[in-house]
Amino acid sequence: MMYFLPLRQPITIGANTENKIVLQGLGMPEHLCEIENLPEGVVVSTCQQPETGHPGLSMKAAL
Repeated sequence: MMYFLPLRQPITIGANTENKIVLQGLGMPEHLCEIENLPEGVVVSTCQQPETGHPGLSMKAAL
């Protein structure tokens, strides 16, 4: 899955349907984080750790 991030627009991620990117799964918080694509790079803020010990859950950003 790939998402193209618009420049200078904060994108919220999490299980809540009000987020721009909705992710569902075991232990996914309502509001996982907010990311913003800036000319200097991608900024990730307000992160919350998923509440699961699931070894297959991995999140990373590639620039």
